[in-house]
Amino acid sequence: MLMELENLKNVVGLETFVKFYPNMLQDTAGRSIINKLTTRTLGKIGFVDKKFSNIRVQEDEIWRVRILDENQPGADRGCFLLEPLHKLERTKIAYVIPGVTSQRIVNGIMVLVPEEIEPGVAYMIPAEYKKSNLGECHAFVVCDPDSLVKKV
Repeated sequence: MLMELENLKNVVGLETFVKFYPNMLQDTAGRSIINKLTTRTLGKIGFVDKKFSNIRVQEDEIWRVRILDENQPGADRGCFLLEPLHKLERTKIAYVIPGVTSQRIVNGIMVLVPEEIEPGVAYMIPAEYKKSNLGECHAFVVCDPDSLVKKV
């Protein structure tokens, strides 16, 4: 796993876990914008790519997603475009802490890779850890080890 992590150049193609919230942004006329939901779970804002608008993601749901693109890679601004893969139960959340998993900073994004991923469990980083490390990293991705192996 360390070999794949060392060769990682960006996070596009990795699978991770996010929680969706209502998008409070509006266009210049005051109307809601196209993406009704957003996520800040990764540090940078994330949206479901419009190609997947047929998948019904709802507010406060936790999903396993694939990162399709990163707008402004390496910057603390920009966004991720996401493909929702499947919904996870809110009662099955495991928190991972850097130092306990394999990790590497890639273009300002802390990528953490747990040794094993239990099916149906959402792996996330505690908000307190993200807040205390925003100077070093602008985004955080808990990566499924299988998606890392497929990518590299």
